[in-house]
Amino acid sequence: MLGLPVATELRKPIFKKMVFDKFKFSAAEKQEFDKYIKQLHIAGEISPKTVNIAGAGEIRVIFLLQVTLKEKECPDKLLIHIAKLIEQKMVLVLFFANEIQLAIYHHGHLQRSAWQVAEAGCLKLQGLDMAAVWENFVLQIGGIELEQGNSLDRQLDVNETREKLAGEIARLSKKMWSARQPKAKLDLRQKINELQRKMDTLNL
Repeated sequence: MLGLPVATELRKPIFKKMVFDKFKFSAAEKQEFDKYIKQLHIAGEISPKTVNIAGAGEIRVIFLLQVTLKEKECPDKLLIHIAKLIEQKMVLVLFFANEIQLAIYHHGHLQRSAWQVAEAGCLKLQGLDMAAVWENFVLQIGGIELEQGNSLDRQLDVNETREKLAGEIARLSKKMWSARQPKAKLDLRQKINELQRKMDTLNL
């Protein structure tokens, strides 16, 4: 799977009841989960015994969890619940029809790759230990580029702040162009300029 060594492959079912019980889902939450998720199973184990890469700190193993979907656009919140199901790190491998998408949860952020045909799915093992492998998985799946001097966690925070600022700038810009009063336009322009200055400091 995903171009990884055959030794990493396994198949162990995960029953939906485990998710429902762990997170104490309400009847409505169970219904939503069932709407999108068909079945779950652990499809792979990346660990020192399967790939000859040393563990590091708390990261001794990374599991691949296959998520077969009933509907393609599964909400992030459901995937986050699945990613938090066990203590070990997990890469979620989403399947819908003949397409595949990877998802990974790290530092409070869910990263998702683009959808692609299943046969083209690939995950590269890069790193001298399991911690480095995990960080590289986050970078690969999220399409993240580390800016100079940033750790992965810092880069995720910067990207999130940048996205929020861009969204607010777009919202205020739309409001400014529809405003009729010159003073209202000026006030909105000043707010946009302030947000743009904050954005510029993130780009330094």
